[in-house]
Amino acid sequence: MIYRAFSMTTAGGYAGWTEITADSDEAALAQARRQSGRRPVDLWCGGRFVGRIEHGDVEPLEHRGERDGGGAASDAA
Repeated sequence: MIYRAFSMTTAGGYAGWTEITADSDEAALAQARRQSGRRPVDLWCGGRFVGRIEHGDVEPLEHRGERDGGGAASDAA
């Protein structure tokens, strides 16, 4: 599958992206983590948000809804 790893700016926008080819979300996250450097990175597969890498950590997939303001994860409190 083809993924895009978007580097974040300090203002929260995207500074640029890198294409990643991987067989699974987990493999793509591992590649993006190695390439992330010191900036947060959002990983996308087409229109599907896969995860956010913050200083080597990955936001779990079940928290995707919290980023886009919807989904079951953001509804449960």
